[in-house]
Amino acid sequence: YQAFISQHGGGHNAYTSFDHTNYFFDINPENLEPALDRFSRFFVAPLFNAEYVEREKNAVHSEYKTRIKNDYRRQRNVFSEVVNANHPASKFSVGNLDTLADTETSKVREDLVSFYQTHYSANRMALVVLAPNSLDELESMVRPRFEVVPNSQSKQPKHGQPLFEKGQLPLLLSLQPVQELRELSVTIPLPAVHEYYRQKPLAYLGNLIGHEGKGSLLSLLKEKGWAEGLRAGEGLADQSGSSFDVTVGLTPDGLSNWQQVLELIFQEIALVAEQGVAEWRHQEQGALAGMQFRHKELGDPVHRTSQLANQLHKYPYKDVMRGPYRMDIFF
Repeated sequence: YQAFISQHGGGHNAYTSFDHTNYFFDINPENLEPALDRFSRFFVAPLFNAEYVEREKNAVHSEYKTRIKNDYRRQRNVFSEVVNANHPASKFSVGNLDTLADTETSKVREDLVSFYQTHYSANRMALVVLAPNSLDELESMVRPRFEVVPNSQSKQPKHGQPLFEKGQLPLLLSLQPVQELRELSVTIPLPAVHEYYRQKPLAYLGNLIGHEGKGSLLSLLKEKGWAEGLRAGEGLADQSGSSFDVTVGLTPDGLSNWQQVLELIFQEIALVAEQGVAEWRHQEQGALAGMQFRHKELGDPVHRTSQLANQLHKYPYKDVMRGPYRMDIFF
């Protein structure tokens, strides 16, 4: 598969998030059909050859070592140590030769086969194919190769755990960065909100609190010489919960006055709560989101297909493309 893709002008990759894994490739259009032959076998009859399992363990370990000093990874690792131990965010998100080692009671290859048989079921998968062919031609390529993917009617797990345990908050974490980095981040755990994708409550709040114009929180922080930037919006999100995050890029003086910065963030949140939600502002944000969708650049095809495959799990078919931008129902 890898050699064939590389020999015909393409590339391949994959990523794993909290609740899904995404595989993708691109290739010269005339070589799509034999590439789909190879790609489909991953999901129909994977081999899990022992020698490749060992090779992949070393690849994972190499990635872990390469990014061990990455400040974002370090933040995630510390965060995983303090959240609810039963929440998926508490798990080690990368892996190394220690966590992937065989034990007397557990062999990695056997665990992989078990995971595949449990979760890799056709009813939980989505496929997107993009090529300069007719729909009939594409269907003739795709259907016979992928309709044989096993379907065990597996159900998507739902952990149902809060991000933090009751009584655990408020909590203050201080991290020493490797790079020159000064940030203050606030994470507020919330219930799951994805079913409200047409209302987009966290996008609404993020636009208010993250506003950069006159009279905004950021303009005040800059006036005081405490901030270089600010972003606000949805953080961690899955079927069981979400979070709203506010992150401020601090100046050296802002770092010295971080408690005042924190107080101003909560004053801003209190102000939004006091003034409530304005329908006209929600409509304005929805109109802007609609314009972004209509004028969105198509981008790289391989990333478009990867993104759409992910969105097939999140939105009704009619909104697979528009869903991330649709904001047309008031609260």
